Amino acid sequence: MNDSSPPHHLPIRSFVLRAGRMGSGQARALAELGPRFVLPFAAAPQDWDAHFGRQAPKVLEIGFGMGDATAAVALAQPQTDFIGIEVHRPGVGALLKLIGERQLCNLRIVQHDAVAVLQQNVSANAVIMALRIVTLSFSQVTLTPAAAAASSSSEIASSA
Repeated sequence: MNDSSPPHHLPIRSFVLRAGRMGSGQARALAELGPRFVLPFAAAPQDWDAHFGRQAPKVLEIGFGMGDATAAVALAQPQTDFIGIEVHRPGVGALLKLIGERQLCNLRIVQHDAVAVLQQNVSANAVIMALRIVTLSFSQVTLTPAAAAASSSSEIASSA
């Protein structure tokens, strides 16, 4: 049997949506801080400087989980703007709560699939010119290129 039709490809998604309980503090942060810090997804390149109201280096984090590490790094680097992409609603609420508690102004959130955000919101020029680091977080572990190099160096040193 010869089927000449092209195989059907499922779209790539950067996440598996998991269930989670939204605490009252997370829900309150989402309602109160969401309008300022959660950027609506739009199928067009974004003016990230306009979203932050300044020109600064940008760090894009894909999958920030509950946001603890993201908030800590944003607090430690106020001269840098951070864009966090996460679909998990309780995680978005948790990071918004941290933004409020720590009075962070250099963090914005896109609650959407990272593949779509990268394809439609981030222009090639933005990636080349403006984004300094892209971090990918899985199971609360964030590995940046610098951390990977340091990890590899320490593994090599410890095996010698």
